[in-house]
Amino acid sequence: MNKNKLVSVIVPVYNCEKYLSQCLDTLLSQTIKEIEIICVDDDSNSETKNILHTYLCSDERIRVISNESNRGAGYSRNIGLINAVGEYIYFVDSDDLCTENMLEECYVYAKKNNLDIVICDYIECDEKTGEDIQIIRQLPFAIREEKEVFNCCDIPNSIFNISTVATWNKLYKREFLLEYDIKFSELRNSEDIYFNSILLVLAKRIGKMENALFYKYRVNRKEQLSGGLDKNIYEALKELIKIKEKLEELGRYDEFKVSFENLFYDVMMYSFAHISRENADTLIDYYKSEVAFQVNNCLNIESIKTILNESNMEAGCYEKHCKVMKLIRKYRFLQFLDAIKGRNVVVWGAALRGKALGQELHKYNMDKVRYVDLDNSKWNETVCGYPISGVESVSDWVDVIVIVNSRYTKEIRKMSALSIKKNFIIVELDTYMNSFYDYNDCCISKL
Repeated sequence: MNKNKLVSVIVPVYNCEKYLSQCLDTLLSQTIKEIEIICVDDDSNSETKNILHTYLCSDERIRVISNESNRGAGYSRNIGLINAVGEYIYFVDSDDLCTENMLEECYVYAKKNNLDIVICDYIECDEKTGEDIQIIRQLPFAIREEKEVFNCCDIPNSIFNISTVATWNKLYKREFLLEYDIKFSELRNSEDIYFNSILLVLAKRIGKMENALFYKYRVNRKEQLSGGLDKNIYEALKELIKIKEKLEELGRYDEFKVSFENLFYDVMMYSFAHISRENADTLIDYYKSEVAFQVNNCLNIESIKTILNESNMEAGCYEKHCKVMKLIRKYRFLQFLDAIKGRNVVVWGAALRGKALGQELHKYNMDKVRYVDLDNSKWNETVCGYPISGVESVSDWVDVIVIVNSRYTKEIRKMSALSIKKNFIIVELDTYMNSFYDYNDCCISKL
């Protein structure tokens, strides 16, 4: 086989005959042609093997490696890595889909910026409802607007939170992977948590493609692997401890402690949302007795129990997870309120999002609040009793400006700096609410 491959795509395969052809078709139709597709058959059933054989015979870019027994996705990805020859590596789950320009766009972006890791956004395809949901985790402003290339030193308090822990929305330079020889854990679930997290610390050059919705991840699929978390409830927790131990070995745990604790919370809440209540209680007890002291007690057990009680639905794990995330955002909003308590707060924008925030601020009796809007026809009106004016009228008063739509952060930052002479900070509330970033990383000081 010609070894001049730009991207090696590694696809662990296990009994996915319903979706496998669609997955492989989207890979074979990629606009970049210099690729290899390594399917690692993890002792699948005969129907899946037949599909693999058909594609193997139809296109020379497809390679099939067969495990002698069922070993799990982590083992299969490691086998794929050993056999890959591409300049970059992409991991795809065999039940998911890719847009036809995914590999080319990611590769060009990686080459342009000489990146070790490229991160993109993705779409959740709901099998039950047929709905496509865009999942966009926007970077904090300082990275998004000022640094096209960054690394862990730029955002130590949020580095583990810039993306999902999954590997399927990332392109990795193979030379970088070989240099550090980081392997997937050979687990049935949670095998990518350690792999991805440690690589984010080791990478010297990371890039995030904003609003690049290239990967289509199926959710609410009956056979979905994450549905097996009930059989392996401790695996994610053990992987998190493994990350902590590696950071300590590198002498960098204190540097990334805040981000690690947010990662810990994120991953554990995902686990709680995908297992039965009985197993959730078992996992909580194990955390309290064996783990909490190691991780600064970063799980508030009473809050978690409240969230689990409120999200105790008979629907599938995906719906439960959505409700858990909604409740987590509620808790993060309360943390935001605590951070701005007693300060003079300006909400920028009196449109729908601004009004929705006003209702919440009014509900929690926040009194030091004013609104700014560029539309002077709204001046002298109110939002939930809070006055609306131009930015000049708050220039000697404001301590905190809250932005509810961070698409406009750059413009608001410039206008504020021109009109307001005292020191103030800007908070990107939507960035904070929709991520596990540290609060301070979502704040911007006056220039």
